[in-house]
Amino acid sequence: MRHYDVIIVGGGPGGSSVARHLDLSRLSDGALMIERLEEDSFLRYNQMCGEGISGRGLAEMGLERAALQRNAVTKAVEHWPGGITLSSNIDGSIIDRSKLVSTLREPFTSAGGEVVTGTVTGARRTDGGYVVDTLEGELSCRYLVGADGARSIVRRRLFGTEPSVSMRVVQYVIESPMENKLHFTFDQRYMGKYRWEFPSGQYTKVGFPEGTDEAPRNAVDTHRRLIPIGGLDRIVDGNACLVGDAACQVNPITFGGIRNSLVAGRMAAEAINHDNMLNYQSEWERSPLSDVTFWDAFSRLRGKTNEELSMMVEPLRYGPNLSAIMGGLMNSDDFRTFYRGFVRKMENGW
Repeated sequence: MRHYDVIIVGGGPGGSSVARHLDLSRLSDGALMIERLEEDSFLRYNQMCGEGISGRGLAEMGLERAALQRNAVTKAVEHWPGGITLSSNIDGSIIDRSKLVSTLREPFTSAGGEVVTGTVTGARRTDGGYVVDTLEGELSCRYLVGADGARSIVRRRLFGTEPSVSMRVVQYVIESPMENKLHFTFDQRYMGKYRWEFPSGQYTKVGFPEGTDEAPRNAVDTHRRLIPIGGLDRIVDGNACLVGDAACQVNPITFGGIRNSLVAGRMAAEAINHDNMLNYQSEWERSPLSDVTFWDAFSRLRGKTNEELSMMVEPLRYGPNLSAIMGGLMNSDDFRTFYRGFVRKMENGW
């Protein structure tokens, strides 16, 4: 049985971020990344999201925006019931997620890290670490990273937990460019979620929770995926950890997951480098990216009728009106919770 110091299950942004930040010079038995999807399927899978990330998110990871960007986005427009439109200036990008993954992996493979295509079927603890079962055979390791998505095998076999909420979404690709703005539409039928319209090069991506809207007639491609939110009480167990969708680290308000996966992957790698995996758990819990305000705001939104949604955001109808905002903060629990999330998501929501 081949043994490694570190095995990373899953080669998306989270797993690739772990790989990028591992200090391979400290690993006598090396590191392995196992990705389930073959190249063509992997490229398609990485297109199955909005691919949005803030400029802050790219900068804090030391990533060059120009090399990854399809569109620069400068404004987010939210459409709420009651004819309320909220518009915010933002600094972000629609990126090429496949290029992002390649960029993250390059230092890992250059330093001798291995990347293979394979199917992981199970994982179990042993006295010396972990055994990973694959269709190709068994592998063992001291550290095991589960970055294997919403239906994580590592999470199910070693942590025995499931996401608080999993939403099934569908996204359509339309062969028509749009302005460099992000559009979000909120409605009671989305149950705390939203409909989005994002630019993507010469295309537009339109998505929403599955079963809530009709498919656009002019779509040239359709994507479906499961997005887990709500976080987990434990993302570390011994020398095993979870990252990204496997750890349910998607932001509960924006449903942005790329930045969170990148940051969590770096934290996990640094914990491995310092031989103290619990550092990852505590660092993630302290991070503003995992602020409980986001979950609180989502919990408020998910049960509201359109009339209640309109009343909740009414203090913002005419923009940053200080007296209306202060009145809302003093008189409405719903608005206080929503406003805290609204403010914080601009900086730490994507």
